[in-house]
Amino acid sequence: MIPNRWTHRLTAERETNSTETDEYGAPYSTVSVETDEYGAPLPGGTETVVDSEPCRYRPESTTYVRTETGERVQRAATVVLRGHLLGEIQEGDTVTLTPIVGSNVVSGVEVRGVEPQYSSQKRPTSVIIELEGV
Repeated sequence: MIPNRWTHRLTAERETNSTETDEYGAPYSTVSVETDEYGAPLPGGTETVVDSEPCRYRPESTTYVRTETGERVQRAATVVLRGHLLGEIQEGDTVTLTPIVGSNVVSGVEVRGVEPQYSSQKRPTSVIIELEGV
């Protein structure tokens, strides 16, 4: 499902210096960590992984209650991107959405889910990402 009208341009950034820790907070793996002369990690930076890609932003989050169980369900705001971006955006990336028309920029939101949509030939046609912090 590729939208026929793009509403925003998406830029996604990822932290470059991060340390993964176990449940006790002890580091067990590092990802691209730069250190000072004493071996302490330097403050993290960011890299742009997707720059100004057209997308369709659906800001409204949907809330409803399931009648059988009484459970409250809330669906997050989503963004639909082209399929060739599959693998470029990951959970935890920080996203900025700049409207194609208008001036209401959405910034500082985090990717919480990435769901590819495939054609009948098993090719990715679009990528739907869920956002948190909108």
